Amino acid sequence: QEFKARAAAWYMHRQASLSLFHQFTSVVNQFDGVFGSCPAAGLTALLLKLETVYFEDDPKFSDLLEVYIRHEHRAVADGTLQQSHHSNGWPLLPGLHRVLELRALGRRPAPAGSGGQSRACTACW
Repeated sequence: QEFKARAAAWYMHRQASLSLFHQFTSVVNQFDGVFGSCPAAGLTALLLKLETVYFEDDPKFSDLLEVYIRHEHRAVADGTLQQSHHSNGWPLLPGLHRVLELRALGRRPAPAGSGGQSRACTACW
């Protein structure tokens, strides 16, 4: 419940916390198990992760977005992701809207002199 509340605070109010970063990183690292027991938690973590990789190499963002879409469709088809997850506060729609907004902006190259690595990050910090 804490993860859901912190993720909702990020998407609704841009309220970031170190706890949120640790929680979504932990969920992503244990994705299969978490997704199996709570698809909404796993999918929310993937959306947050997508924001953090936006400034990295394009294939990483695209590959992770593909993983999100595949798992989201599977959860809907299997009936493990339901409307009740949305109405119970999982911020899946705001998270997906944010990721799609980033994608619509196009790729952002790393700043000059950064050795190809961006120091900027849009998610959580």
